[in-house]
Amino acid sequence: MEYWMKKTFISSLVASVISLSTGCRIGSQTTDAGTETVYTANTSVKNQGQIGFCWAYAAVAMIESNFKKKTGRDIDLSEEAIGFFHFSEQLKAMMDNNLKFNSNYFNIRETNSVNRGSNALGSKSTLALIERWGLIPESQWSEKFETQFEKDFAMKAIKDQFFKMQEKIRGKQNVVQFNQIFQVLTDSAFVSMPPVDSFNNGSGTMTSTQYAKNVIGFNASDYEDVEIYKSNALTALKPALQRVKATLASGNVVGITISMPSGAARGQRIVANRFVGGIGPYPIGGAHVMVITDFKNKDGVFGPVPDANAEVNKPFDLGFQLRLKNSWGSATGYNEFGQVVQTGFYDMDIGYIADTLDSNGLVIFTFPR
Repeated sequence: MEYWMKKTFISSLVASVISLSTGCRIGSQTTDAGTETVYTANTSVKNQGQIGFCWAYAAVAMIESNFKKKTGRDIDLSEEAIGFFHFSEQLKAMMDNNLKFNSNYFNIRETNSVNRGSNALGSKSTLALIERWGLIPESQWSEKFETQFEKDFAMKAIKDQFFKMQEKIRGKQNVVQFNQIFQVLTDSAFVSMPPVDSFNNGSGTMTSTQYAKNVIGFNASDYEDVEIYKSNALTALKPALQRVKATLASGNVVGITISMPSGAARGQRIVANRFVGGIGPYPIGGAHVMVITDFKNKDGVFGPVPDANAEVNKPFDLGFQLRLKNSWGSATGYNEFGQVVQTGFYDMDIGYIADTLDSNGLVIFTFPR
C-alpha cells in the first residue's frame, strides 16, 4: 500500500463520494438559523489502568452511549465484570485442558493474552461474551486493578491456588463440585464473583442476562463488524469511513479496533492526545479498542458546524480526522466540543489508519445496525 493513501487513494476518494443526507456533529441537538448539529451521546471517560481491558471499556462505552441516546439517561456499567467473564472462560478452558492431558502446565499470562495484543475481543467476540453472561451495574460490582503490581499479584494468587488444588481437581467428577472449585480459583483474583444470578438494580431482582436484555436492551445482533486489511483497503476503507460519517450523523457512536505500534514507534505515533499518521509503516505491538464520537474534514472543526450536510458530503483528504473516546483516563484530551479540558478524548489522523494497513495491521469498525 505504502503511498496509496497519500496520493492515489485520496484522489479516488475525492472522485467518488457517497451522498449522505443527514447532518454531522457532536454537540447539542439544536437547529439555529439553519444550522443542524447531531449529538452522539457519551458517558464519562474512564481509566482502564494497566489491566488491558480496553475491549471491555469500548464495548461498555458503546452500550452506554446507545442507552443514553435511546433514553436520555446515563448508565454506569462494570467493565471489570466483562473482563471477569472472559477471564473465567479462559481459566476454565485451561483447567479442562490440564485435566484432559494430566498436565501441570499453567501459564497465567496465556489466560490474559487476548488482552495483550490480539483483536479477538476487539469487537463481536466481546459482544458475544456479553450475550452469554450479561451486564452488571458498576454500583453492584466493581473491581479495579489500578496498577500492574495489583494485576500481577492477582494472577499469581490464581496460579498458586491452581497448583494447590490440582490433585483435588483431578478427583472431582461431579460437575457441581468442579464448579465450586473453579469459583474458588476465580475468586482468588477478585474479592467476589459478579452477582450474575441475582442482584437488585433498584427496580427489582434479576440476573445479569435479564438486566442486559430487559433493562439495557442489549442484543449482540444489534452490532456489525467491518474488517479492513491491506488486501481489501482500496475497496473497503472508503465506504467504511463514509459509513462512520453517516452513523455519527445519526447520533450513534462507532467502535474501532486498530493495531498499535510497539517500542519507540509508539512514542512517535501517539503524541499527547493524537494518533499521528503519514509517517509510514510501523512495527505492530498489539491492538487497541476505542469509540469514535466525531469527525472533521480538512480545515473543518469538531463539534457544531455552519453547514453540517456540507461537512458530511465532503470527500476525504489528508486533513480528515476522527475523534475518539479513549479509556486511558482524563489526564489529557478534548471534550466533545473540541475544547482542551482534559476529558480523555483523542484525535486520529486518517494517515494513521493508512500507516496501520501499510504495516499489515488491522482496523475493525463496529457499527450499530
